[in-house]
Amino acid sequence: FISLMFTVLMINIQSYAKIELKSIVGIWLMEDDKNVVDMSKNGNNGEVKGKLELANGKFGKALKYPAQKDSFIEIKHNDSLNLTTFSFVMWVKLQPTNTYQCVIAKTADGLTENYSGYLMDSTKVFWTRFTSGGATKWQFQKFGTTPITDDNWHHLAGTYAMQSVKSYVDGKVEADAPFDGKPDKSEGPLTIGACTGMPYPINGLIDEVALFNVALTSDDIKRIMESGLQLALSVTPSAKLTTAWGNIKKF
Repeated sequence: FISLMFTVLMINIQSYAKIELKSIVGIWLMEDDKNVVDMSKNGNNGEVKGKLELANGKFGKALKYPAQKDSFIEIKHNDSLNLTTFSFVMWVKLQPTNTYQCVIAKTADGLTENYSGYLMDSTKVFWTRFTSGGATKWQFQKFGTTPITDDNWHHLAGTYAMQSVKSYVDGKVEADAPFDGKPDKSEGPLTIGACTGMPYPINGLIDEVALFNVALTSDDIKRIMESGLQLALSVTPSAKLTTAWGNIKKF
């Protein structure tokens, strides 16, 4: 009986995709409207600019953005924030504006970007982008299909693995743009809910933001979406094995 349970346990653990802790660049749970602490302990703490308010989030609290270009979160530039491969994830609950909305960007001017995520001004769909080869070099862009600004919660993710630029909405790939070039580096800050140099503020809520220096798999993204960042990133397969084996031995 124990042998059978252990076999089932091993199958479950092997199917549990592992996210390496060293791949995490920053985790911002959006639980405080004064101090946006990087829970990864990498020191990429955010500063609240303007006026953001606490509100009920998808997991715990979230930060409410007033669609003002001077209200956003800024993480000061350091070399760890310039990435060659990347993933970012977040929950949003947004309403329309009359222009683009920038959920995340690493840029000094909105023209040369290391990575970013936007909502289209007309269709309100999500897409991931960066420049490669100089300012405004965005030729490889592809756009999602789901309008995001319906005042409902949506999980957004953007990934790049030197093969294609993927945009996920609610755990599904909605855009996949083949590309293998290197993203341009930027000395600008990382901003959440705005784009430095451009009037593209967010109108609504952002929760559970994380940045990685690898392209997460679809399974990784789904697990984060379903379990939340704290649960998805705090348990490794080895830890699950230790806990589960201890439970088996109780039989």
